[in-house]
Amino acid sequence: MSAGNTMPLIPIIKSLSILALVMVAGWLSRRSRILASQDTKVLSAFVYNFALPALFLYQIARIDFKAIGIGVIAMSLLPLVLIFVLLLSLRIAAILSKDRFVLLGLSVAFSSNAFFGVPFFESLYGQWGLGISIVTGSFLSIFGIFSSVALFEYASGNHKWFFVFIRVLKSPLIISIAAGLALNPFRQHTSFFTNLFIPLGHTASGVAVFMLGMFVYDQFSLETVKKAFSLVLFRIMIIPLMTGIVLLLFRNIAFSFKQFLFLQSGIPAAVSVAIFATRYQYKIDDLTGMVVLSSMASFLTLGVLYLISVAFQ
Repeated sequence: MSAGNTMPLIPIIKSLSILALVMVAGWLSRRSRILASQDTKVLSAFVYNFALPALFLYQIARIDFKAIGIGVIAMSLLPLVLIFVLLLSLRIAAILSKDRFVLLGLSVAFSSNAFFGVPFFESLYGQWGLGISIVTGSFLSIFGIFSSVALFEYASGNHKWFFVFIRVLKSPLIISIAAGLALNPFRQHTSFFTNLFIPLGHTASGVAVFMLGMFVYDQFSLETVKKAFSLVLFRIMIIPLMTGIVLLLFRNIAFSFKQFLFLQSGIPAAVSVAIFATRYQYKIDDLTGMVVLSSMASFLTLGVLYLISVAFQ
């Protein structure tokens, strides 16, 4: 391959290398016992309750939604909606068992758009990538949280959906997204207030990826990986496939948005799925392994998706 042909690969190699190094640092912090396993929970609580809400609030409050367009947000959600329609149809037709339906649904429901996607797209595209990943990530996170809770409630046979959803609505991330949307129309007059959250928000990306490396160290095992293999294979095939179909249906958008949406389909599953699994005591090994394996596989998946997008530019 000539030097000219390798130039388009430099951004994705750089972006993935940055994330890999930060994850390896987190992994080494556990390997060397500098940090303990319980520190993962502490860092997760910090990122989820403070750093990410701060980042999402000030970014959403100041972003120009007209420059992105409602269509891009809709196209980021549509592939997941189509996958759920497909899975639900197979469940109604009794082709999928209850457990298989829930596991496949959970494998695609909640991607790590906040913990992994935001730093990935910021390192790949700069400020533009940070802004658009937060906008689409906000709506995808809301979808992921509610769909995951619904699936876990269905699997456990609970009838407390309403109360669970109320608790979810009170989460710091949801509140920060709502606050950012409420402040956005007045962004020219509220910049001083929203700028107060910048220092805290800037810690989110690095700590989130670092923590993911710690999580992989603590949770990785060949047994859980074997259990999760079919779920991860389903995930890395069906989401890009559905995204590609959606992009073919909506051709009148800029290549930068198309590439972003296609790459977004390769973001790994969120750690929150494993946390929910522990809380519900449901298929813990399968779902924890799915998060670990999809996180590791995402470096290859994102590279392949990037090459496909460049080839069809």
